[in-house]
Amino acid sequence: MMEKLQLQLNVIPDPVLVQPSRGIQRLNFDLWIHNHDAVEWVLRAIELRVYDENHLIMKRRLDENGLSPSIETLPQRKVPPNDDLYIFNPFPPFDQKVPLSRLTCLLDFTAESGEKITLGAHISPKLYQQKVKLFLPLKGRVLVSDGHDYYAHHRRVPLVHPLARWLGLTALSGRYAWDFMLVDQEGNTYRGAGLNNEAYFGFAIPVLAPAEGTVVAARNDVTDNLPGQYPPREDFETDPSLFLGNCIIIDHGNGEYSALIHCQQGSVLVKTSDTVKQGEEIAKMGNSGDTYRPHLHFQLMNGTDFRTAEGLPACFSDFDVVIGSSTLHIPYGSPETGEILVG
Repeated sequence: MMEKLQLQLNVIPDPVLVQPSRGIQRLNFDLWIHNHDAVEWVLRAIELRVYDENHLIMKRRLDENGLSPSIETLPQRKVPPNDDLYIFNPFPPFDQKVPLSRLTCLLDFTAESGEKITLGAHISPKLYQQKVKLFLPLKGRVLVSDGHDYYAHHRRVPLVHPLARWLGLTALSGRYAWDFMLVDQEGNTYRGAGLNNEAYFGFAIPVLAPAEGTVVAARNDVTDNLPGQYPPREDFETDPSLFLGNCIIIDHGNGEYSALIHCQQGSVLVKTSDTVKQGEEIAKMGNSGDTYRPHLHFQLMNGTDFRTAEGLPACFSDFDVVIGSSTLHIPYGSPETGEILVG
């Protein structure tokens, strides 16, 4: 007789990719637990073990130890009967010298009856080697208003969320995305009260092709939102592509596609099958789609459909990071949330 399957653990994506980044490396993956049981289970601990070829070299753990236990940093820990729990890997950064090719993830659960279950998954991450040489798609003082660190909204997209299911997401194409805005010398993103799009420093500035390639999708007809106002999400049900607003997707070859999203209505200068050169103006920054303020969303992905493509780690070449009154040149690297860049 087969043993009853109570809890099932899936690791997403497959394979897990190692993201190299300016002195560190990151693991960006999700844990999807499905409860096949008729009782509720509660997550009590999560542990990630790192091995070299033969030995355990590191253990990281969240559990219920302490007055304000680390496990409570997870917003949800209960798996209701016949339902799901979705967890974002809480141990993303590692020193660049730590080997990350062989991992084990262990999750301890307890039922109200006191019964315990430990779920385990073996993970074999692959270092992603970017093929296309990317440059920042904006000029000026560029704020990374949100990136893809553990707290970033791009990172925190559970595929079990009702909106994700509504849109038909089967992968996270924005797993390594950035939101870029323009700022003045004081770090302000807009003038005055910022009540209209034109008050934002970045609105209507040129969006540049980050690398050469062929346009495989372009949209130009989506109305720009007013600052602070999202469009009705019911609109996405009939046309999921409205989620992106006015956008351009560029095929760079070798399975890498850039998506430049939320552009200004009527500003897109290219169409499907056009060839673009790096640095060429292709649109202007806007406020269209699922957004409430003018910015440019950029992501690299492995397909053309944002609902089914998986995000790819990306680095840009030759940009500067503002450090006080000076700048630090970055020949090749991944911008971090909160940084001010100069392209």
